[in-house]
Amino acid sequence: MTFFKPNPIDINAFVSKGHSNYKKKAGLYMINLDSEVIRNETIILNVTYTIKQGKREEFYSKISEAGIPMKSRSEEGNLKYDYYFPADSEDQLLLIEIWKDQNSQNAHKEMEHFKQLQAIKESYVIDVKFQQFKPVKVR
Repeated sequence: MTFFKPNPIDINAFVSKGHSNYKKKAGLYMINLDSEVIRNETIILNVTYTIKQGKREEFYSKISEAGIPMKSRSEEGNLKYDYYFPADSEDQLLLIEIWKDQNSQNAHKEMEHFKQLQAIKESYVIDVKFQQFKPVKVR
């Protein structure tokens, strides 16, 4: 499955927010796994939403208008919170989240904007699949 972002992030704003563990290589920004930010406690989540047919852009617009991505990115312990449209599926949306640790991710689930996301999902989402990853140091 090929993915593209609906809106590019402003990497300079991201880096100026204190995420200086990004390095540019071949035109892409890569996470430096040797940094103190990415470590064994880091939680990486891929959340794949299956949306009601023809409603993906409307769902993404609703969560964007509610400020859910920006509010989530501003949380203590959040390192990444970005949505992607699969290039080969009209009814899926991928969310990639990276959290400093499990406590940060658990605190996210208690936030008002997280609860707002759950309410919006009830009208649009028919299935959710979660994948959780841990970082592996590249040798």
